[in-house]
Amino acid sequence: MGWKVRLLNTYYPPTLITSPPTAPVLSGEINGAAFDMEWTASTSEFGTVEGYKLYKSVDGAAYSLLVTQAGLTYSDSAVSEGHSYNYYVVGYDTADQDSDPSNTVGFVDRVDIEIITESRPWTKPADLLSVEITVIGGGSGGRGGGGDSSSAPRSGGGGAGGGISVATFLDGDLPASVDVVIGAGGEGGEGANGAVSGSIGDVGGDTEFGIYLTASGGGSQVGLSGGNGGNGDTEDGGDGADGVPQGGAGTDADDGESTTLSPAGGGGGGVNNNIAAGTVYLSGAGGDAGATLGGAPGVGTNVHSGAGVGTNGGTGDSDPLGPGGGGGGGGCAATQVSSGSTAQGGHGGNGGLYGAGGGGGGAAKCNGSAAQSFGGDGGDGAQGVVILRYTYNP
Repeated sequence: MGWKVRLLNTYYPPTLITSPPTAPVLSGEINGAAFDMEWTASTSEFGTVEGYKLYKSVDGAAYSLLVTQAGLTYSDSAVSEGHSYNYYVVGYDTADQDSDPSNTVGFVDRVDIEIITESRPWTKPADLLSVEITVIGGGSGGRGGGGDSSSAPRSGGGGAGGGISVATFLDGDLPASVDVVIGAGGEGGEGANGAVSGSIGDVGGDTEFGIYLTASGGGSQVGLSGGNGGNGDTEDGGDGADGVPQGGAGTDADDGESTTLSPAGGGGGGVNNNIAAGTVYLSGAGGDAGATLGGAPGVGTNVHSGAGVGTNGGTGDSDPLGPGGGGGGGGCAATQVSSGSTAQGGHGGNGGLYGAGGGGGGAAKCNGSAAQSFGGDGGDGAQGVVILRYTYNP
């Protein structure tokens, strides 16, 4: 009788086969001094997506882990001008399985700045990722000062700063060519001879980057007041200071909404007509221009006889993004001891390099019908400008 062998069934648990998460899709854009990124969510058929690992490469070097997080957005501010950056992201699940890498995005940080100072077409560069555009309107001219030997002359009001508009555009937001119009600075008004006040300065011109961005030029004086600042999407220019009707120092100009953008011109210095006959007519200094970038005020001059001239206001600072206004001209006063004596108010200083208003002219006063009094001319406003900061794809 032979042996029969019975084989028992052996149970083997099934092997669990899982797949890694799907790869995210990454996108990014420049936002001021940072690079903002977002990506689509990964999905997993069997597990749960735990989070994401974002990798970064600088100037073509090997990628390194930048951040591990659960969210779908990240802003990288650790970038500096003149370097290239690339990024990719992977998703991972609860089993610590990584997805395939996403697509790569990158940029070259602000390696080129273009300053446009004349009206002409702009051509979009190749490989552009984004461009930050600053548009500044032209500043208006200051008013001329009065010059009158029989009544109280008035110094001129300061010209106004142009407006400021700033925006960032991606490559696809702009066509291949855009017409640029640069706003002219307004010419300063002439000083008067034999009149209480001089002529007003011209308004500043608008600066336009096609239909995409506009900044208004500085406004004109209203009556004997300083000009009104121009309008911009970001900052309005500062108002010009008023001239002085009866004497003393000229008033100081207002700053723009930002102290570094489009300060206005200062007011002109005045004269004092409220003292006894036969004594010196006191003269005034011009007012300060906007902010610390403005030109210095002119200094008034007193003379007992002969000719006297107030000094001119200083030109504003020439920093491209800190256009100081021109200082007001100094006033002048003279008493007539000899026939034919004259007095001359100082001229207002010109605005700075871009967008600032001109200073008002100083007033002048002589005592006596045979004397002559000449008000100083208002300073010219500065022209507008378009400044472009380019960011490229690497």
